[in-house]
Amino acid sequence: AFPIKVTKMSEERDVPLQAVIVTDSFENKFKPVSAERPKILMPLCNIPLIEYSIDFLTANGINEIIIFCIHNKSMIEKYLKRRKFKEVRFELCQGKEVKSMGDVIKELDGSNLINRDFVLLTGDIVTNISLDKAIQEHKMRREKDKDFQCIVTKILFKNSHTSRNKSK
Repeated sequence: AFPIKVTKMSEERDVPLQAVIVTDSFENKFKPVSAERPKILMPLCNIPLIEYSIDFLTANGINEIIIFCIHNKSMIEKYLKRRKFKEVRFELCQGKEVKSMGDVIKELDGSNLINRDFVLLTGDIVTNISLDKAIQEHKMRREKDKDFQCIVTKILFKNSHTSRNKSK
């Protein structure tokens, strides 16, 4: 069902973005531990990974977050209810036979949960970058070619931190 159905952007400049946090990065590095508890609920400095993703999104003004679960939806839902994030609206959904990020996109397209531009990330991302410049450039590209409905802006950056443990 490609291209992805995107409703026309409002003429307003300040239409808030949606976000999708995918609870699995489709890697097996943490198995068998991640079979019992989703990786996004595993702690980093005693804080579950999902908290870092939610903080990152809300710091960038994104308060409507879709949590796309691969496994253990009930555990994630229970955690979010217990934690009670302020001013954040969550929608949880679970994919069927999802094995890749492409499958996630197909499922989202069929669900009609996405109705405007959105940020897509896996729940194991820990970052504090500002999305302002990327969002601005994305909107400019979209404005430039109004007939093109599928515009993707991917953010990549080089890590400036050099680790003593990194191979040379």
